[in-house]
Amino acid sequence: MALIHCEDLTKRFHQGKQAITAVNHVSMDICPHKITAICGPSRCGKSTLLHMLGLLMKPDEGKIIINGQEVKEGKDLPAIRNESFGYIYQEYALMEQDTVMENIALPFVYSKKKIPETKQQTILSSLSEALGIQQLLKKKAHDLSGGERQRTAIARALVNNPSILLADEPTGALDAENSERVFQILLDLRKQEKAIVFVTHNMELAKRCDTVYTMKDGCIAGIHTN
Repeated sequence: MALIHCEDLTKRFHQGKQAITAVNHVSMDICPHKITAICGPSRCGKSTLLHMLGLLMKPDEGKIIINGQEVKEGKDLPAIRNESFGYIYQEYALMEQDTVMENIALPFVYSKKKIPETKQQTILSSLSEALGIQQLLKKKAHDLSGGERQRTAIARALVNNPSILLADEPTGALDAENSERVFQILLDLRKQEKAIVFVTHNMELAKRCDTVYTMKDGCIAGIHTN
């Protein structure tokens, strides 16, 4: 069963009296054990679509079903986001003056689940070791390289063990070596029953995903399954 099912998602933005349709009646399924790529040129609607799938932006039309439940007005969206989703951004979105450990642990602060301190430490230790950043835990975020920053952001996205991981151009600011390292991490996560949505303009990486949606002018222009 799809972890995310969406139908006819549409989003418009207004510039003065003009309405610009960023996403135009898009439907798709996001399934576990799969990496779904959304690709296309700049300003084709990729990130807007991702933000709607992740409940960060409200669609003007259409519906989104998460784990079999339709998302409607009045739902506790922050709780759904914190429990079901992990987010990875191209710009990392780290707290620059905080340490790596403090950045990774940030979702614990906002979680409604009270996780014992000992379990938090076990999770942090396990994630940092898996991502090869255990030696960086006491460093400030502003002292990290691009690859280190992205791996820290991935650890933070995984700390609440989300079932759905949304990655918006996670390799866009990285060199080839670090891009491959980050993508290998996503491939490893695919084995853990997670559904991964990977927005990218890198067609070579997209070709290695399970399903590739190509967007053009806010619409799905093509679907390819590997």
